[in-house]
Amino acid sequence: MAFECACCGGTNDNPPNEKINFSDRSGISFSFQVTPCSNGKSNGKIELSIDNESPYLYSTDLGSSFHRARNSTASLNRLSEGSFSFCFMERDKQETITDIYTIYADSLSRPYPISVTAVSGAEKIIADGEITVRIENFIDGTEYEATIDDWKTSKDFSGETVSFSSLGEGIYYAAVRDKNNPDDISCTLRVPVVHADIGASAYIDAAPVLQNPELPTGCEITSLTMLLNYIGFDIDKLTLADEYLPKGEYRKADFNKVFVGDPRSRQAYGCTAAVIAETAEKFLSDYDTENKWQVVNVTGYSPEMLYSAVKYGNPVVVWGSINMGEIIRDYVSWTDEETGETVSWFGGEHCMLLTGYDMRENLVYVDDPLRGQVSYDMRTFEKRFEELNRNAVIIIENK
Repeated sequence: MAFECACCGGTNDNPPNEKINFSDRSGISFSFQVTPCSNGKSNGKIELSIDNESPYLYSTDLGSSFHRARNSTASLNRLSEGSFSFCFMERDKQETITDIYTIYADSLSRPYPISVTAVSGAEKIIADGEITVRIENFIDGTEYEATIDDWKTSKDFSGETVSFSSLGEGIYYAAVRDKNNPDDISCTLRVPVVHADIGASAYIDAAPVLQNPELPTGCEITSLTMLLNYIGFDIDKLTLADEYLPKGEYRKADFNKVFVGDPRSRQAYGCTAAVIAETAEKFLSDYDTENKWQVVNVTGYSPEMLYSAVKYGNPVVVWGSINMGEIIRDYVSWTDEETGETVSWFGGEHCMLLTGYDMRENLVYVDDPLRGQVSYDMRTFEKRFEELNRNAVIIIENK
């Protein structure tokens, strides 16, 4: 999703009841008319109208719920000064939602010399959200400053627009002021960047690779092999295991730093995402001569981020359990000889390549190194993913 925010100031440049027109990229045209509140508390109004003939629904909570607009119009009354967000959906085509638009309703008692709008792109995988702030009453030759974090940092610019990129999900506070006259300032737009809409389902057809018989404990390196094969590298699991995977002695090393044991042996345990990310980086340093790919350890990210990665064509190496069975915490412990600290292994740990999901069927699809292409219950998968501390790795194209 994307967001477009508008501030309607109480100056001669922006009349209090100016009509603001938008045309969404989905082809829906609509307009807002903002009547500022005179007391800053409860008498403002926003009227919205949709120009298209088809009946539409509108949402004021970023698409969580929708309401019918009578005759393609709706009115929100007794509003206080602040930001109000809307999105729209065609009543007969509910799989498509427009961008989300936020209107700033001023108070007549607080006119703003600078009038601004902003548009923000959704975070898709890893902090690729963007906000562009535009000055509607731009004066050529004026030096401006803009912020999206309440003036903790700012950007200087002299044109009509300024952009902030590589933003993660969250709420940002965009404003602009005259660099030479800091009292000339815009209202502050409350601009949301949310995770991209993952939709009902997505699937990537990645060829499965089985770990057995050569790698009885090599689910992690086999999952990485499938991912590297998918993005175009002709590499086999044994070469990765023997030449690139860092290993430590059985029951003497930390699985967060190395693979404990040897994946060719049944007397071994495994490793976490940090080790697989390091392995992938070592491999790519030898074979990714164009520097096309970037390894990202996304441990700690939500399941929704995993699904978003899949939607945008990126399979994910994820940690769960064998057949999604129960995890046994502190299954076995030993001392890391390097640090003297105790490490505890999870019984039933397993690694696989996430390739798809279906929200309606409550399923995830994986290339399982033990079973091939299979599906698992989504809620169970998410629970095991959480129990394994949300370990995950992706490889994405450098922009």
